[in-house]
This record gives sequence, structure tokens and C-alpha cells, in this order.
Amino acid sequence: MLKRILFTFFTLLILYSAILVGYRVFEPNRDDSHDINAQDAIVYDALHDYTLSSGNASLHYYFFSSSTNADCKYVKDTILQTASINTGVDVHDYIEEVDITPLEQNFELYRLNDDWGISSYPAFVACIVEDNKIVIQNRLEWDPQHPLSVDNFVDWLILNRIYDAQPSETPIETPAP
Repeated sequence: MLKRILFTFFTLLILYSAILVGYRVFEPNRDDSHDINAQDAIVYDALHDYTLSSGNASLHYYFFSSSTNADCKYVKDTILQTASINTGVDVHDYIEEVDITPLEQNFELYRLNDDWGISSYPAFVACIVEDNKIVIQNRLEWDPQHPLSVDNFVDWLILNRIYDAQPSETPIETPAP
């Protein structure tokens, strides 16, 4: 009887070990290189000071996104990557990510509109520092009725002289002075 119990115990132990090893061998790799919370994303609360600290006449191109929003993930993984391939411009060299996840979690998204004139996200904002004030030159925002496309984004790159080509026929709105 004792032999049977020990045999069953060791069989279950070996089976459990085999399952654990199999899981570890075949578990999917987690790719953190595209994680919006990566260390290179700017924390929203530090953005204003960060922008001003770069000095007068400095240009900034910001990508406002949240790690918990599917639209932001789509823009980052599809639109930015496709635009980089199509244009030959590594947009990550020009555009700085701004993590707005804390604003989303704390129901403070109104701050985007108050601070940057953004009514929906993901969004791209081009700004310049003039006389120690941030001046927004233009913005490109997500619209649920008309989601961003690669063409919209490439037109925004052209508008901001990041990419040199002829824009498509859809204009990007610039804010009134």
C-alpha cells in the first residue's frame, strides 16, 4: 500500500514538473520594447517644465497616449510603424511620447484640453517655446468617427517638415492664434 501511495505521489510530481517545464519553454515572450510605459515616455505632470526647460525656439513633437487604451496601441503599433516604413523616417527620433495613463485612471483628461487643446486621444501635438511660453503650432487627434490613418499621420509629418513630400488632399487643422 505504501509503495502504491509513493508511486502515485512521484508520478504526480513528475507530471507537475513536466507541465511546469513545458509552460516555461513555450510561454510567449513579452516584448517590452513597445510598452507605452517604457522609460522613454514623458510623465504628463513633468511635461510643461520639460518643454520649457529646452529653451526658446525649441520645437517639440508629442504623442499623447495611454497604455490602457486600445486606440493608442493601434496608433503606436500600426500607424507609426507603417509610416516609418513608408516614409523611411524613423518617427521615434522626432516624436516624444507622453504617458497620460495616470490622467485616464484619475479621470483628469480635462487637463489635456486645458493644457494642450486636445479633446481626444491618441493625439499628436507640435509646439514651440517662444518667450518662455509654449505655443501650439498644430495638432492631430483621434476621432472615433474618422480614426487616424497612415495618410493623416504622414500629412502631419509633412506639415511639420519632418518628412519632405507632397501632402494628400485632406488638410490638418491648425489652431487659430
